[in-house]
Amino acid sequence: MTETNQDLFTLQMLGNDAERRIFLELQKNEMSGYDLVDKTKLPQTTVYRKLKHLQKTDLVLPVRVKRMSHEVFCDVLHSRIQIDVRNGEVEITYTPK
Repeated sequence: MTETNQDLFTLQMLGNDAERRIFLELQKNEMSGYDLVDKTKLPQTTVYRKLKHLQKTDLVLPVRVKRMSHEVFCDVLHSRIQIDVRNGEVEITYTPK
């Protein structure tokens, strides 16, 4: 994916309330989908659907696997992007995969 396409996906993500809320939490800390449901108060199906979309566009990546219970494991995710707004200009920085 080119950087221009990533910028477009990033701006579209910021325009979507659910994706923006998920992204803002992932900018603060690495989290699992379960943690994001708790933090954002979004429905579980919405969180996992949005995470799938954000992972497909490479804006969010899994960093490790977390054991939730004896038989349940989940990905812990983080945001690949940092957004800074200064003097009315938006700067988007992507961390390597």
